[in-house]
Amino acid sequence: MSISTTTITSRAAEIAAALVNVTSATIYTYEVADVETPAILILGPEIARRDVDAAESQFGSFDLRTTWTLRIIVGDGSTRQQATDEIRQVCGLLIGVIDAAALGNLDAVISEITAPEFVTLNMRETCQVSATLILFTLE
Repeated sequence: MSISTTTITSRAAEIAAALVNVTSATIYTYEVADVETPAILILGPEIARRDVDAAESQFGSFDLRTTWTLRIIVGDGSTRQQATDEIRQVCGLLIGVIDAAALGNLDAVISEITAPEFVTLNMRETCQVSATLILFTLE
């Protein structure tokens, strides 16, 4: 099977479907200016295949690694302490979803979550982190 727009688009939908089942955050599969918090934005992906001289995991297959940025935004109208607590809770849920293999047949790992940062978004103070989600697929 070749890699196509459908393959990449379906990965974004699969990530969104897994997240919507475990969090009350609004899930967006694109960059949006006016978010309703709490929110998770699924951005990307960056796409990579194995190096040219590296062997594929199966004969005749293509190993594909897609790297997605999940921007988690919370804290609309809450105190900094409440926003920090909420961001920690959402990050914990996110890690739990990935560790429980809730993304179906996709092999996934959270490789990094940035430190919380307070940002003014549409004249509101929000707390944001970015999580790097790596999906490994065999095509």
